[in-house]
Parts: sequence; C-alpha cells; structure tokens
Amino acid sequence: MTSPITIASIVEGDGEVSALPVLLRRITTELQVWNVRIPPPRRVPRTN
Repeated sequence: MTSPITIASIVEGDGEVSALPVLLRRITTELQVWNVRIPPPRRVPRTN
C-alpha cells in the first residue's frame, strides 16, 4: 500500500477554511482518488 497523498492548502477567509476541505473531497471522489489526506487549511489573512 502506498502512503496517502497530502493536499495542503492556504486560504484567506474564515468561510474558505470550512468550504475548501469539502470541495477537495468532492473533487477527489469524482476523480476516484481514495488515498488522499486533507488536513485543515491554514488561514493567512490578506494583510500578511
């Protein structure tokens, strides 16, 4: 068995923190990629 693919992400807003993992899971399911690890996104405000 291979190790899972990790999709790390950086987002700007609070809504994206909750929305992006859902979107990535939908995409990976549609592509039938099952061995994926999606940690919570890191939020970095635009000012940084």
